[in-house]
Amino acid sequence: MLGIAWGLGACVADPMLPCGAFESGERDVDVARPIAVAATKEGFVLRNLCDDAGNCRVDRLPLPELTAGSQVMLTPAGHFLVAIDQEDGGVWTHEFDDGGLRKQRSATYVHETDGPAKLVIGLRDGDSLVVRDRQGRLAIYEPGAYKAIPIAPELGDYTRLAAVGERHLALKVPHAEGKQALYLVDLGEVNGGVRNPTRPVRIATGDITSVVFGPGDANVVVSEGRGTEATVMLFDVEHTELVDSFAGEVVSAREENRRRALEELPGLHAFSPNGEQLAYRTTSGSLAVRHLELHGSCMVRNANRLGTDREPTRDVGDHAVAGFSDDGIVFAEYTVGRSDSYVYAFDPRGEEIVPLGAEDGDWHLSAVPGRVTAPDGEVEQLWAIGVRDGTHASIGEDGVDGETVGRELTFMARFDDAVWAIDTADQVVTEGGRSQRALSVRRVAPPRWAGDRLSFDQPPDAQVVEFFEQAAGDDSQGPLRVPLIGRLCLSTGRDGSWAFRCGDSTSGHTALTTNSGSQEQSDDPDNRPEFEPPFPDDDDEPSEG
Repeated sequence: MLGIAWGLGACVADPMLPCGAFESGERDVDVARPIAVAATKEGFVLRNLCDDAGNCRVDRLPLPELTAGSQVMLTPAGHFLVAIDQEDGGVWTHEFDDGGLRKQRSATYVHETDGPAKLVIGLRDGDSLVVRDRQGRLAIYEPGAYKAIPIAPELGDYTRLAAVGERHLALKVPHAEGKQALYLVDLGEVNGGVRNPTRPVRIATGDITSVVFGPGDANVVVSEGRGTEATVMLFDVEHTELVDSFAGEVVSAREENRRRALEELPGLHAFSPNGEQLAYRTTSGSLAVRHLELHGSCMVRNANRLGTDREPTRDVGDHAVAGFSDDGIVFAEYTVGRSDSYVYAFDPRGEEIVPLGAEDGDWHLSAVPGRVTAPDGEVEQLWAIGVRDGTHASIGEDGVDGETVGRELTFMARFDDAVWAIDTADQVVTEGGRSQRALSVRRVAPPRWAGDRLSFDQPPDAQVVEFFEQAAGDDSQGPLRVPLIGRLCLSTGRDGSWAFRCGDSTSGHTALTTNSGSQEQSDDPDNRPEFEPPFPDDDDEPSEG
C-alpha cells in the first residue's frame, strides 16, 4: 500500500505559489464545565461554575472514596468521571450535568476479567474511554458499563494507539525491519450502552511518524519517513482508501513526543477547523498548507525567509511545529540551528505573517488560544504562550514579550480567547517546615491594545483565576495546598479535545501532566504495554499470553 502512496507523491518538495486568502472555518465547540481532576493524597475535581450573569468561580469537589494515586479520567465531553481505585481496583463513576454539577456518584460493578483496569485516553468529542481491560487487552469502555469491549484482539499484545478520533482509532503494530503496520478500526455507535468494533483494516506499512484524524473522522492523515524522505498520505476513513499523497510531514506535535497526534500542542490542530486544509512542513523545512479537495499546496513561509515589512530576515532554518487554532489561525515555530527559535502567526484571510515576541527572544511555542478573532471573523489580536529558559510568558505582535505566567504549568485546550493552565509552585510552608504545592487554575488573558500597540501591563488578577479554600478556624483564605507526598496527576474534560490518563510527576518538575501513557506509544516490540493492575489476588493478574 505504501508503494501506491509513493507513486502518487509529488516530486517537487516546496509549493511554487504563495498562499492566497482562504477560509479555514471555525470549530463548533461547547466548553465543558469541569476543568480538571487530580488524584493526590485526596482526590478532587476542580469545576468552573458560572451563574446566569457570566460570573464564574472555581469550585473544589472532593473524591473521598479514592485512595492516593488512583487512576482518574474525565471524558472529553466532561459528562463523566471514571476512577479506578489504586488499593482495591474498584471502579467509580461520577456523572455531571452541562453546568458542571455532579448528578450522581456510584460504585460500578465490572466484569472480573473484561472490566477496565487501566485508563488510557478518551474518544474525541464524546464520553467513551479507551482502556486496558483486566486481561491487558486494548478495549473501549462506556462509563458505568459492566464490560470493556476488546479492540482488534487479533493484532496481538503489541498493539499501540497511533491516533484517536470521534469513533475511529488508528493502531500500530511492529512490522519487519523496524517498520510499523497501521490499521484503522471503526468502533461503531453506542447501542444499548456498548459498541461493536469492526475488524482492523491495514492502510499503510512503513516508518510511521504521525497520524491525525480530521474533523468528523472524514479523513486521516499519515506521515511516513523523515526529513527529505518524508511523505504525507491522506486516507478516506469510511472507505479506507488513499486519496492524496505528497512530500512533507505533519508537525502539530513536537519531535521529542514523536509527533504523536495524541499529544498535539494545546490548542493546535494539523487540520483546519473546516477540515479542508492541512498545515505541514515540506521536506526542505518550509511551512505550507495543503488544500485537500484540490490536491494542491501553497507556500506560507519558506525556510530561507527574506523578510517583509513586519517580519525580519532569518537564516535558513526549519519549521519544527505548525498547525491551526480553533478559529483557523496558523501558528508555527521556526528554528535556526540548535538555539535560535521564533514563533509566528499567519492569518489566512488577511494573508499576513506576523512574528510574535521579541526578535531575540528564542521563544518556543507552548500553547495557543482557542480564538483570536471577533464573531465577524476579523482578527482582534495575534498572540500565544511561549516558553524560554523554562519560563512561560504571553508573546504578541510588535515584538512584545508579555507578563511571565509561571514555570510549572500544564496547559489545557479551552475554546475561548484565553489560555487555561493548571499551575503549581513550592510556595507554601507548613508549621513543620515541609513545603507544599499551591495549586491554582490560571486563565492567561489576551493582551490589550494601548496606543495602537499591544499592552501586557494588566494587573495579575486580570490574568489569573485562583481557587481558594477556607482555612480551618481562620477567616483568611489561601491557595489550594497539594502535599508533595503521593502521586499528583491530572485529567481534563473538554469537548473537541482529548481525555488523558493521569501522569506521574515524580520524574520531573511539572506537578500535573496530561500524559496518555508512554507505554501506549512505544514501537519497541520488547516493551509491552505497561499493565500493573492494583488487584491483590494472584488470580486477577493477567496472563503473559
